[in-house]
Amino acid sequence: MEIEQADDTKNEEVEVIVQDGVIKWELLPIVQSFDQVEAGIMDRHTLEELIKACLSMSVMRYIDNAFDIDYKHQISSLVHTIYSEGLTLQQFENNVVDFTPNLLIPLTNLFGKLLLPDDPSLHTDGKNLSIPLLAQLSTVTNIEKMLKSKALYQGSRDGFSINSILTHTSNYNAETVLLITGKIADKGNGLFYKYFPRFHPVVEAEPVVGKRFQMAIILNAPWRVSNTKNFCDDLTVVQLSPRQMTLKSKEACFYFSNIGLGLGVGSPPPLKSKHGGKITFRLRGISLTIDNSLEVGNWRVEDVSDSMFGSTSGAPSIYGDWWFKIREVEVLGLGDNETFSEQKRRLEWEEKEAERRQGLNDYKEGRALLELAGIVGQGGSGGSV
Repeated sequence: MEIEQADDTKNEEVEVIVQDGVIKWELLPIVQSFDQVEAGIMDRHTLEELIKACLSMSVMRYIDNAFDIDYKHQISSLVHTIYSEGLTLQQFENNVVDFTPNLLIPLTNLFGKLLLPDDPSLHTDGKNLSIPLLAQLSTVTNIEKMLKSKALYQGSRDGFSINSILTHTSNYNAETVLLITGKIADKGNGLFYKYFPRFHPVVEAEPVVGKRFQMAIILNAPWRVSNTKNFCDDLTVVQLSPRQMTLKSKEACFYFSNIGLGLGVGSPPPLKSKHGGKITFRLRGISLTIDNSLEVGNWRVEDVSDSMFGSTSGAPSIYGDWWFKIREVEVLGLGDNETFSEQKRRLEWEEKEAERRQGLNDYKEGRALLELAGIVGQGGSGGSV
């Protein structure tokens, strides 16, 4: 059998062994040359390139330059989550199933791009809900609802306060995403740190100070004040950086306090002393705790057996105690236009009601002063001066 070369050099004869009408490819010298190559190990660079390709393909239906975007933060988090020295393909598969079950799904977009028209309506209203972050979230959840999200609240825009969050999320009856972005910091001083329980890890883990920290909490329940009892039993927590971890609630696990206790996930609301400022935190095995000022927070993974979440991988790398300083807090609404319009109508009605009640109170206070002065009689129809 002769094989024609790509150039004009002399053809070489290649001996092919055929057995029972089937070519024995494994006996070809060129095939045998790969026998000593370890194909069962995935190196770090290959994993980085694979993740970059998958992240790009996850959003390429919605944006033309998906492959030109910088995904370095997302790649770093995912590599930190999946990779270990000598990573076998079986370990890679297990880690993807445990931590990023949708990571490889975007590969189908290679064909979907050809079969489906581009959607020009991609729009995200959030400050930090960028295309790279959407791509990362697509590895664990369906991002269709997030493509037209609306920023109900932004700390840098609306003020970093619990009351401001409550005002901007009031009457919004659809799914929301709480997005927290900051940087890992050392444990500081103050009452929040003073009363916070010590970390007793199963495995020691030292966070790197100064690294990016980001979390997304997807809530399928309207926001409300909850000073004594958790709400929202349909909740997903995604740690996005410095590494990725996903947890789904198995019971109500979110609290939002307007009496100085902040907000949190994974633990009951803290208790506040009636005779002082002491706060008693009641942390469970996995918890996110944000102080009342929305300035600092703590993400702790200490004991997966004592948590409000479903089962998760018990790999040592999931344990840690991350203190972080907050740079941005956002609440993104995932409802349709009608949901946003309904919220706007309700808020406008409440504002008018508040003005009406204030006007009524002003009238009553003014009348009381007139009665004291004898200008208006107690009978209500007039008086003499």
